[in-house]
Amino acid sequence: MRDLPASCAPFVVAILLLVCGTSQAHEQVSFSRDIKPLLAKRCFACHGPDLAESALALHERDQALAITDSGEAAIVLSKPNSSELLRRVSSTAEDLRMPPEGDPLTPREVDLLEQWISQGADYQLHWTFLPPKKSSFPKFQDTGQDSSWVANPLDAFILAKLEAKGLPPSPPAEKAVLARRVYYNLIGLPPTLQQMQTFLDDKRPGGNHIDHNWDAHGDLIYNHSQDVSETDQPIAASLKDLRQRGLLDKTLVVRGGEFGRQPTAEYAEGTGRDHNSYGFTMWMAGGGIKGGTTVGSTDELGSRAVERPTTVKELHATVLQQMGLDPNHLTYFYNGLDQKLVGVEPVEPIWEVVG
Repeated sequence: MRDLPASCAPFVVAILLLVCGTSQAHEQVSFSRDIKPLLAKRCFACHGPDLAESALALHERDQALAITDSGEAAIVLSKPNSSELLRRVSSTAEDLRMPPEGDPLTPREVDLLEQWISQGADYQLHWTFLPPKKSSFPKFQDTGQDSSWVANPLDAFILAKLEAKGLPPSPPAEKAVLARRVYYNLIGLPPTLQQMQTFLDDKRPGGNHIDHNWDAHGDLIYNHSQDVSETDQPIAASLKDLRQRGLLDKTLVVRGGEFGRQPTAEYAEGTGRDHNSYGFTMWMAGGGIKGGTTVGSTDELGSRAVERPTTVKELHATVLQQMGLDPNHLTYFYNGLDQKLVGVEPVEPIWEVVG
């Protein structure tokens, strides 16, 4: 390959800079993501909600666009060259440069401010104050292999972003890798060899609402009956062991599911049923609980509790009562108030089950 003449080098560099600059200029700058953290870190100490030197406050749009004591506007919409803010943060003169103390803004930070002002200096509310908007489904190249990588709508957004950056999607992680990730995220330690082997030997599909697991939404008779058959004996053995050791009266055992299930079909076809918070069962044993006692029942469809309906707060009150704690006077100080685990209103335990 022949070397380019020296006279061509500046031209090539200029072309590269022009291409890069053009690509960056079209990128939409987000106030919440890019600008507000920058202003909070470098400007709000003197020009923020607590202090507005020279009559300049940058935390609110109207104040940021107002004329300052110097007679100039810090921000002139869509005109970065006329904006005093940009002139000050990019100045090399010590008596003009902002912020006056500490390191000057980096070229990247100055460029973000320039793009933001050029795009209209939009002050967006925090995302929690914005009404949710349904995003359109992103388009990605249907190359067969990549499209099969999309297992849910979120994957489609990830794949579209990867393709925009010229990156291929990563292959699915192996089960051993997934197990390590879960353990590190939950307890900060890797799984033991026995725990890892138990997970690898488990060939049940799991992981969604139609497979064999406690959260199955489909074919409940098969799925839940099989799960119950695998857990009933171990639970009974645990209770028997506690009784034999004389510990059951001092141990409160609480058992329950995530929710009940709706009596109507969740899907257009099939047997799926969704969560139901209006009718579900909890049971307790030991710890002074009266055995063989049933409180309340649902309607004939299992849709909602109709006979002696109880609430989760009443269950909490019962647990606290059996632990020797007054549920209506046990408080903890948080956010300037004395809070209670059972809420503001007085709650009675479920006395029918207390021995």
